[in-house]
Amino acid sequence: MSALIVEARIAQRQGNLREARNKLEAAVAIEDGLAYMEPAYWYYPVRQTLGAVHMAMGEHEAAAAAFAHVLEQTPNNAWALWGLREVFRRTGRAADAEEMDARFKAAWVGAPDFLGIERL
Repeated sequence: MSALIVEARIAQRQGNLREARNKLEAAVAIEDGLAYMEPAYWYYPVRQTLGAVHMAMGEHEAAAAAFAHVLEQTPNNAWALWGLREVFRRTGRAADAEEMDARFKAAWVGAPDFLGIERL
C-alpha cells in the first residue's frame, strides 16, 4: 500500500493524474480490506488523497464521494472537510461550501493557509 501511495504522489507531482488516480484506487482497495486496528495501519485515510486527485482532474462528483466517505469514518477530519468545501466551491454549491467551511474552521488547528490540494 505504501509503495502505491508513494508512486501515486510522484505521478501526481509529475502531472500524470490518471496514473496517480489508478494507484490511489489500488491503495484504497487494500486499505478497505485491512482489519480494524488501533492505531490504524496507515496514518491517514488514503481516500482524501484520491479525492484531491479527482478534484484536480475535474471529477467533482468522485472527489465529493471520496471526501464524504472519509468524513463518514472520521467526521472531524479537517483535511477532508477542506477538500469537500473546495469541491462545493468549484461546483457553485455556496451553501454547502459555507457549511463545510464552518466545520473545517472548528476542526482545523493548523495555519489557515497551510492546506492545498497538493497536500491532501
